[in-house]
Amino acid sequence: MKKLVTLLLAAGLVLSAANGASAVEAKAYGLWQHSFNWGGNIISPFKATKDSGDYQKHFDAIQRMRLGVNFIMSENLSATYDVQIGNFTWGGAPADSLKLKDDKISGALTGQGGNSSENLGGRLGTRSANITTRLAYLDWIVPNTSVKVRMGQQLVALPSYTFGSPVLGGGGATATGIVVSAPITDNIGLTTMWLRADSGWRRANGSAKTTWHSSDNTDIASVIGDLKFDGFRVQPWVTLGFIGKHSGSYAPAGDNGKLGLTGGTTNDIGDNATAWWAGVSGELSMFDPFRLTADFIYNAVNGPDDKADKVSAWYAALGAEYKTAYGTPALKGWYASGDSSDHANKDKRGGNLRELSGAFDATNTYFDGGFPLSMFFDNCSPAGTWGISAQWNGLSFVDNLNHSFSVTYVKGTNNTENESDPRKAYLTTKDAFVELDMTHQYNIYQNLAAILQVGYIIEDFDTALPGREGIKYDNAWRATVAFRYSF
Repeated sequence: MKKLVTLLLAAGLVLSAANGASAVEAKAYGLWQHSFNWGGNIISPFKATKDSGDYQKHFDAIQRMRLGVNFIMSENLSATYDVQIGNFTWGGAPADSLKLKDDKISGALTGQGGNSSENLGGRLGTRSANITTRLAYLDWIVPNTSVKVRMGQQLVALPSYTFGSPVLGGGGATATGIVVSAPITDNIGLTTMWLRADSGWRRANGSAKTTWHSSDNTDIASVIGDLKFDGFRVQPWVTLGFIGKHSGSYAPAGDNGKLGLTGGTTNDIGDNATAWWAGVSGELSMFDPFRLTADFIYNAVNGPDDKADKVSAWYAALGAEYKTAYGTPALKGWYASGDSSDHANKDKRGGNLRELSGAFDATNTYFDGGFPLSMFFDNCSPAGTWGISAQWNGLSFVDNLNHSFSVTYVKGTNNTENESDPRKAYLTTKDAFVELDMTHQYNIYQNLAAILQVGYIIEDFDTALPGREGIKYDNAWRATVAFRYSF
């Protein structure tokens, strides 16, 4: 009897151990954001209030929730699923055609923020149904190696140390693909990635299945080196883009796509095209508390049209900062090439840096550095501009309360002979502005923060340039009160 009991106990221990080895540990994380925004000349960029424009002064309240779960089998295998609820506007967002003029509303109020049957989520008596998958990826390590593989819909970024990457980066740059990271030595690593940036081939895509082929895809391939030593780090990288002639997001003739390609029909650029970016980014920290940063990028695009589809552009940025007990003062600057006079008068070739999904965050109002749900221009690329920014970040005299301030001067690098409009983020060498930004954050609890963000842009645009007849510009401003809960 004792032998039988002992045998059963042993079997139970074995089964218990096997069951524990196959158990999945679930770890939840989340982000709740609420944003209350006021702005002037933001939604209609720089459009003078007295110029019979629309949306010059505006207030809105927006919320968004993100909830994710890490399913961890072991340190070698895990999966992540992340959903987003929102964005949706309190009261229901109006349609783009809605106009506010002389305090009277005209246009159709159709709303946004839900699905097709509940498109007025946020309005009284309605509900929002816009729940979407944000991330869904698998992490695993190649057996008996240190090679890490991530496949699926994930966040991606290219190296950048001074500002956010103007080509591909930031928390909003989601992509589907495979990223492989491998250490070569203790100080040298290598990362490669393949991203399917765009694809017109869909299941149940109707007639498109018989008329479109593999040429409706855009594929991105990158190789990123990583050299880390005591006191400095350098990351050289190269990215190639293979653009199919039917690639709807990158190559349509209608809006010239992301990469500025042209063509003869709405969804055809005549032939496949290529784009490439090569860069190097790094930081020098051996003189701590001083820190120096640098980024350089060269970009070329080659399309089927020898005149219109040629891009040759470059970007450089430098930064210097000094950590103190009262925050970090910093001086940063950048230069991005612009279009020459030949662009308008001769071969139409471009000198503006092209982006895939950039996150250039030099300022909080004109560029991409603002609170995610706030009212700002959201220009994600520095193309055709140069600037210098004096900053003091993380200034704090009271526990749980910190402040950041910046003054940034921005000037265009595009030739004045090009027909342009600052309202479309195209600045010439005779256009400039000064942006004043400040951010205050108070941590109410460890996981709950209240944020006040204010920005003001003083414009200096030349109204005598071609294509600007009768246009009046005005300064732009915005203020955001936000609450962020994360766990």
